[in-house]
Amino acid sequence: MFSKSPANLSAQCNVKKPYHFPIKGQDSVGVIELVKNPSHIDTEAARSVLVESFIGEYEKYLSPNDIRSDLISWRDGEQSVRKYYENYFETELGEFSRGDLHYWVQATIDGKLVGWATFQREKSDQNAVYMNLLVVHPTYQGRGIGEQLVKALVNLNEIPNLNAIHLLLRKKNQGGRIFYSKLGFTSDPEYQRDDNFVDLNLLEGLTWKNPSLQNKHSVLSSDAHFRGMGKSTLFKIIAPLVEEQNKQSDTYCGFKPGFLLGKRF
Repeated sequence: MFSKSPANLSAQCNVKKPYHFPIKGQDSVGVIELVKNPSHIDTEAARSVLVESFIGEYEKYLSPNDIRSDLISWRDGEQSVRKYYENYFETELGEFSRGDLHYWVQATIDGKLVGWATFQREKSDQNAVYMNLLVVHPTYQGRGIGEQLVKALVNLNEIPNLNAIHLLLRKKNQGGRIFYSKLGFTSDPEYQRDDNFVDLNLLEGLTWKNPSLQNKHSVLSSDAHFRGMGKSTLFKIIAPLVEEQNKQSDTYCGFKPGFLLGKRF
């Protein structure tokens, strides 16, 4: 029989396996995976997803010069929105290749790239990230893929205790605002970045805070608060609650104040 060395076992444990999720509205399964090597990115497909994602959204209610003042068409020529976002892709890929962007996550269906996102760890908090970009091809929007990409660093166990995701959204991005709002992102006017491919004056900050960690912190805070109380003070707080509970119940449920004054707190 072959035996595995501790080093080999450790290496296997560090491998981030892709995870699968059901696609809303169809009998298909999507795959989310972390891309470690820039050479493994299908650049043609990734570029197309980015371009089509932005044009598909913005041409519903904006004109090319709303994207940048010198743009005159959506797809034709050097002064087109298409060319602008193709350059955006090259900037994004370059930053990931240099290590300025720390995570590149992609979503595929039956081997076809349908969306991707990039993240950068915040210098001030290693459990918080800035989501630099999130794009899903218009054909596949509304099927839960964007949400899976947003949650990918947690679901891939890359940052299990991720407590916050920050982003900068174009102020005129109506679809993006609705999407992020549904995921629990809220306005964060104080969030700023030093630079961005898009003019910072056109952007606004949004932040998502991990609700499970927020609840955990709240419980820990409450626990510490109760620990600092004397037993008599705590009894005065708990006893009326228990009495009221007993009045509303046909049977005594065994919830005794003395229990709360023991080692639990």
